Amino acid sequence: MFVLDTCTVSDFLKHVDPTLNQKILSIPPQQFFISALTIDEMEYGLTRHPDKAKKYRPLITAFLEEIGASRILAVDASVAEQAGKIRATLAIKGLVVEQYDLLIGVTALTHQMTLVTSNVKHFKMIPGLTVENWRSKLH
Repeated sequence: MFVLDTCTVSDFLKHVDPTLNQKILSIPPQQFFISALTIDEMEYGLTRHPDKAKKYRPLITAFLEEIGASRILAVDASVAEQAGKIRATLAIKGLVVEQYDLLIGVTALTHQMTLVTSNVKHFKMIPGLTVENWRSKLH
């Protein structure tokens, strides 16, 4: 089972990388999940850029329908508590992980899923999290 982070969903919908798209299309959609925070980040981008929203909103809507509500993972109290502990532990070491990335990563960790991202450096500091990058190395 895989949690697709926001950049992965965006890259897939924009067809940025054929390797990424082939990998996603080769796996049954029931294996994919996203964080509710990914919806927030996508909506933020669409609202800030209405010109791009005309093209991408229908694609995002179709993607979310394909994912289905049952595969959108909430940030619940358990995720928030674990994220707070990890953030404090990292801060003591002088390390910082952007809040949304931390919450998306801990959501994947809590559900024992692999996080798919091209922003590996944003997530590699989360202990125990399995991270994969499906983009080709040329991008």
